[in-house]
Amino acid sequence: MSNIGGGDGDEGERPVIQLYQLVMQEQEGEKPLKNATCERCLFWVEFKENTESEPEGECHRLPPQVTATGTVKDQHYGCSWPITGASDWCGEFEEAVRMN
Repeated sequence: MSNIGGGDGDEGERPVIQLYQLVMQEQEGEKPLKNATCERCLFWVEFKENTESEPEGECHRLPPQVTATGTVKDQHYGCSWPITGASDWCGEFEEAVRMN
């Protein structure tokens, strides 16, 4: 089997294995993919002062990314996490255990 990410085989195959597990779970009725949304994800942090019709938040799956704004002569740099809607999804979903 081809190793996409190089190394010892674990890093490059992990996303493929996770996707396979999600598909198998849906087929077996354990966890439907339609519920694998940002709102239910371990890495998602909802904005508390949300005024949108759909809640929004930040995805903290990876470190904040450097962003640049402004013109070529007057650049401003910052860091931020991707902003997503509650119903958005990706292939890195991990179910959050919420305590009320």
